[in-house]
Amino acid sequence: GMMPVGPAPGMSPPMGGHMPMMPGPPMMRPPARPMMVPTRPGMTRPDR
Repeated sequence: GMMPVGPAPGMSPPMGGHMPMMPGPPMMRPPARPMMVPTRPGMTRPDR
């Protein structure tokens, strides 16, 4: 019974891809979203 249940048995199914340290895309990470919002063109240069 060594069947391929996925890329990591006990990393994605139990967590559901909610950990920010997961080897997934930076768009799914919660701490990466708030950092990309203030980088918008206009919000970072309110003085100009």
